[in-house]
Amino acid sequence: MQKPIYEIFDSIRSGEMGDSQMHKFIMDYSNNYDIEILKLLLRDLEFYFFMEKEEKESEFSWDEKEKKIKELEEKNKEIPVYPSFKGAIELTQKQFEAKEKLKKTGWDFDKMPPNIDWEKILYPFEFFCLYQFERLLKNKIVEVNEKSLNENRTVVTNIFEIPENEYSGKNELSPKEKLIVLDKLGIVELLRQKLNFNDNATHLAEILGAITGIDNTKGTLTGYCNYLTRSDHSNKNSPYSSENTVNKAMQIYNTFKLKDKTN
Repeated sequence: MQKPIYEIFDSIRSGEMGDSQMHKFIMDYSNNYDIEILKLLLRDLEFYFFMEKEEKESEFSWDEKEKKIKELEEKNKEIPVYPSFKGAIELTQKQFEAKEKLKKTGWDFDKMPPNIDWEKILYPFEFFCLYQFERLLKNKIVEVNEKSLNENRTVVTNIFEIPENEYSGKNELSPKEKLIVLDKLGIVELLRQKLNFNDNATHLAEILGAITGIDNTKGTLTGYCNYLTRSDHSNKNSPYSSENTVNKAMQIYNTFKLKDKTN
């Protein structure tokens, strides 16, 4: 029986796993790199970091923290803060209210900013091995995503590589014709259902552009996608606005000899 995931994180944290063992664990745990399991594993790791860092920091007294800050000042070293706070000038209303409350407790913001990265000061090597594991995990997620994207691009490319004798000696489709074929195949609707907001034309265009290679530098593809799924195709940006474009795309679609479930 496999250990609970947080116990495994404890083992990695204590240095019980080398890189090769971490690689094997990621592969086995994710059922040979299932992308959804990899993402859930990363989410569990992030939650583990959140909980354990809070607990670790609580082990240090306020006097110990002040002593560490003083040591840095004596050595003329910069006090480490979280990157997202560096250079911040304006505070939100909630941040301002929190700052005022801390001032009343005697907090010296000049000497002790509230966004100090205590991990770097108090326990810089506590999670060293887990950070190595996190890098391996994130790299694997990127690798699997890129592989999936390349496979999808290959599939779509193969769809549009129509033999010359099957279509008037031509095998090139315009962007609008490609979108119509993908729409008729149900691929567009499938992608829309996977978006956080299914009417987000910009996000849909990013995905279709990556798969098909259609250039969206000037936002043209986004414009097409904005009208692609609408019932009114009178706008010139709609792939269905031109009868000739629709006819050419449908000739390609019909060569696949599929049942049309979109009508």
